[in-house]
Amino acid sequence: MISNRSRYIALFLSVHLVLLQGCSLFKSDYAKLEVSDLTVKVNDLPDMQKRTLAQSEQARKQLIEQFKKAYALAQAAEKEDLHKSDDYKKRSAIIEDQLLGREFTNRNLDFSLSNDELTKFAADNKAAFDADFTLLAGETGLKVTDDEKNAMSLQWAEMKMRAAKGREAGLLKDPIVKSKLRFELANLLANLYAGLVEDRNKLSEQEKADYIAKNPTADVNDRKKQIEALLQRLKNGEPFEKIADEMNEDGTRGIGGDLNWTMKGKMDPEFEKAAFALGKGQYTVEPVRSSFGFHLIKVDDRRPVKKDPNAAPTSPASPEAAASPAPGANEEEIRVRHIFISTQEADTFERRLIDERVKRAIEDATLKYPVDAPLDFKVEVPGFNPNTNRLRQGGGSMGPMRGGNPTDGR
Repeated sequence: MISNRSRYIALFLSVHLVLLQGCSLFKSDYAKLEVSDLTVKVNDLPDMQKRTLAQSEQARKQLIEQFKKAYALAQAAEKEDLHKSDDYKKRSAIIEDQLLGREFTNRNLDFSLSNDELTKFAADNKAAFDADFTLLAGETGLKVTDDEKNAMSLQWAEMKMRAAKGREAGLLKDPIVKSKLRFELANLLANLYAGLVEDRNKLSEQEKADYIAKNPTADVNDRKKQIEALLQRLKNGEPFEKIADEMNEDGTRGIGGDLNWTMKGKMDPEFEKAAFALGKGQYTVEPVRSSFGFHLIKVDDRRPVKKDPNAAPTSPASPEAAASPAPGANEEEIRVRHIFISTQEADTFERRLIDERVKRAIEDATLKYPVDAPLDFKVEVPGFNPNTNRLRQGGGSMGPMRGGNPTDGR
């Protein structure tokens, strides 16, 4: 005779087995990439990219791998329940509205909305617009005037109204729209997962301290102490050029720290501000912190100069790199040199280590969540023969096509 305890255990095991079977029955929308999905996506690309894909098997395979990665990360995001988060729900709703609005417009070119209709809709749904605006503007740091925000509210209203028409027309059931939406949502989930991975891989204070202990150039305070020690050597009477030749950590080592003649608009703002405040023969009595590191700056000479009125200002890539001066009338330029201690390692090590961790985690996820995808697919471009690299008769002629990343500029 079976005891009650045995019956309970058997019942528990059977229920547990059913639950496990139920879990295994779940199939992600992002586990398979169909040829039809790829075709839909490619059809939205510019003709030049489509022609590149039509003739380049390598470009097509790169595109497949790109989408496989997004789909794999989307599955990883689902595993973390990110598709159930409020953030996902809000962002996916905006993505769906944008897609439906575009698709409805493309299929109903004669449809239009009056300014009065848009204004009324925006006014009636101000809270919804403010929520969407806060979500999107918050991540970009976008600052807009009241007039710009009002114009954006009308654009938002038109998107929402066209999206509503698209839903009424049943576009969410259209296979092409469903495929496009799946791509959009896969990218959203992939980005959310990447953000989650980054949050999990931030360096602790102990990890930062351990890295700095092994890599002294990553200690910004130590770097500052070094430049302060060099300043004291200057004050003690050592020649500026001698210290620069001995200590500089850039291309000016060996030439006395000489940065040649420069005008305003050419260098790092903090460096420039300090340099142009000096008279001939003077040097800074305190270290100057730029985006490159710590400097002691000396001005050897000053002279008037007339700038090229056709030149446009550009941003320098390094403290010694000159950029085009801004257009204008006569101005002054200075002959400047510096003693330089770099803070590149101190400024970048944390970001670099996080990026390395995130990269490994992303690679692990793409291996853990496989995506069934075709090895290749055919790209049809009307009037184009990929075997000859030319448009067929009637479409004009094309020169040789160059290979490249089909997603550039997207």
